[in-house]
Amino acid sequence: MKQVLDVAGMRCGGCERLMREELVELDGVRDVHADSKAGRVAFELDDPGAQLAEVVDLIHELGFSVTH
Repeated sequence: MKQVLDVAGMRCGGCERLMREELVELDGVRDVHADSKAGRVAFELDDPGAQLAEVVDLIHELGFSVTH
């Protein structure tokens, strides 16, 4: 299932690359697209109920904030 999160703190292509590289390492997360200009991260989850919290936790660990 496709998910889109608003993420504060991404400022450049390096932030986008970090987000993509780290999120795809989580089981069940694929097709990650990060857009620093829009402040959004889109991705597919196999099981949104179980995995969304893991994604949000990882985004926070990377130093960014989920704003929506």
